[in-house]
Amino acid sequence: MVALFLAALLAVSALIRWAAPVPHGGGLAVKLAAYEELAHEIDVVVLGTSRLARGVIPEVLDAELAAHGRPLKSFNLSVLGMGALEADYVLDQVLALGAGRLQTVLLEVDSWRPVLPDDELGLRARDVHWHDLSRTRTALESLWQVRQFSNPLQLVELAGIELERLALDQLSIGRLAWWLGEGFAPNADPLDSPTPSEALRLRGHHPYPVAQSDGLLRQQANARRRGEPSRFERLLNQARRPTVRDRDTSTYNRDALQRQIERVRAVGVTPIYLAPPSVKSRAWIATLAEEGALPALLDFRDPNAHPELFAFERRYDVDHLNQDGAELFSRELAAALHRQLSLEEHGDAAR
Repeated sequence: MVALFLAALLAVSALIRWAAPVPHGGGLAVKLAAYEELAHEIDVVVLGTSRLARGVIPEVLDAELAAHGRPLKSFNLSVLGMGALEADYVLDQVLALGAGRLQTVLLEVDSWRPVLPDDELGLRARDVHWHDLSRTRTALESLWQVRQFSNPLQLVELAGIELERLALDQLSIGRLAWWLGEGFAPNADPLDSPTPSEALRLRGHHPYPVAQSDGLLRQQANARRRGEPSRFERLLNQARRPTVRDRDTSTYNRDALQRQIERVRAVGVTPIYLAPPSVKSRAWIATLAEEGALPALLDFRDPNAHPELFAFERRYDVDHLNQDGAELFSRELAAALHRQLSLEEHGDAAR
């Protein structure tokens, strides 16, 4: 009876994985389906958070690359809320789908720490679906490296959560919850996910419907009325003057990064890392590059070096570019990518 029960459990789990391969949240399922349809013609894939999902326009990127003599075609597979662990899991699917055509992946540099539980959101399918053995191991490594737990029981609790998510994923329980819930419901928020036709037509780019959010304009107006800097201005000033703590990389999981680099290179694809123009201080990315941990970095996070990307009128909200900002960023990204690919080609020729 036990063997029969286990066999039935595995069969149901396999059925659920077939019916609900990836969660819909943030547009992940929609974008993966669009990429699968276009993979045979895509040379460059962009993978990261909403900063890139909103900020990189494949049509603009490709046109600028063509102007530099590089007729490449790109796809933006960045998704709202996608951390490094989930991106690493999706990367495996990208490499498999793009086999034989894909040349370069642009990967946003992010922390390898897992997303902590949110009491308001509860357990989401997006928090579970990437928990295979490899990524769960990386999550546990990253938790251990943080070393900021005043109470050792907190570390044990968070490690237990990751192991629970592994079990839920392997039994497909998290996928079943999504499949029976949001899987059959229409997407209620157009800001959260593109439609299938939009994902195909825009090759993954997901633009905002208006130039600036009401929240950003309200914050700015309230700050002006009080005669003080707005939140955007405060964060921008902090990003201009990073502290020693901002530059610290002691808790960063370098082993996970190196495994990712080796995996991408093993299939003949070039990994290039990307830091988008964020007002949230991420000076530790420059430290990683200085230490030689990143094989190549296209760095746009410094407001002093890229003031035009941090102009208030090019922001939809505090940390995301609007369409005007995305067009400028895409052009500058194309120029930087062209320079980096030229360096890669010269290096190969020298070898």
